[in-house]
Order: sequence, then C-alpha cells, then structure tokens
Amino acid sequence: MAGATEFAAGVPEAVRETLGMSGRTTAAWKRALALAVFVCSLDFATKALAAASYGLGVRDHFLFVSILHMQNPGISLGLFSHFGLIGGNGVQLPAYIYAVPLIFVTRWLLQAAARAPRLWLPIGILLGGVFGNVLEMLYHGYATDFIYIVSIEGTANLADFALI
Repeated sequence: MAGATEFAAGVPEAVRETLGMSGRTTAAWKRALALAVFVCSLDFATKALAAASYGLGVRDHFLFVSILHMQNPGISLGLFSHFGLIGGNGVQLPAYIYAVPLIFVTRWLLQAAARAPRLWLPIGILLGGVFGNVLEMLYHGYATDFIYIVSIEGTANLADFALI
C-alpha cells in the first residue's frame, strides 16, 4: 500500500491524528471521500438535468420512473414540509442549521472509515447523499426533487436514495 502511505505522508499530522489514519486506513478514508464526491456530483448533474428538462410542477414519465419536478424546502422525501414544521408554509430554517451538523457528521463518518476500512463503500455513498442535499440547501434554500414516489405521494432525488 505504498500509495496510501504516500497519501498519508501528505496529510497534516493533526488531520491524521483526528481521523486515526495509518497507511492501511488512509486508503479506505480516501476511497470513501472519492465516492462521496462522485455520488454528490451525480446527484447535482441529475438535479440540473431535471430542472432544465421539466418545468416546476410538471409531471411526466421516463421509462419506468414518474417524474415530478419540485423544490423541496423540507428534509428528505419532502417529509415534514406538509405539516408546517420545516419549510413550506411553516418555519424556514436558516441554511447554517444544515451546515453545522454536516461538519460533525463528515468527521465522524471519515473516522469510522479509517477505523473500519471495509465500510468505505456505505460511508462514501452516505456522505455523497448528505453533501448533495445540504450543499443545495445552502445554495438555493431548497433541494430539487424529481423522482415521484406514488406510494408516499412524495418526490425524491438521488441524494435521498443515497441516504436511505
């Protein structure tokens, strides 16, 4: 694992200690972060494609998927926005409320990947989903949802599925 050791050598000592990184665990940490960037990028690309292809509130079908372009001010799958608790007609939470937990969740998950190298795949997918929605909430104040789920009468995006 010369590559992982070389990567660890380039990471500041304080960061390596915080994440519990050694040569072997650095590879898992690095893979988890790379996968998170990939999942987040894929989520952003699909949201941009849906927003450019379908007007807000427009419903359509593509292959076996129902499409409904929505702007979700609530949390995953539009939960709680109908009840006025988050977004919608209720209280709109400030964007930093989403960002602060992101810092702690990211650190905790990267530490978990460093301690348990076999968990890099689920941790990378989960982090990608978290970043996909939180970064969009910070930028727009809502998440773009476009996959209509008939059974719950709600919409989702790829980041939501990465979180499930």
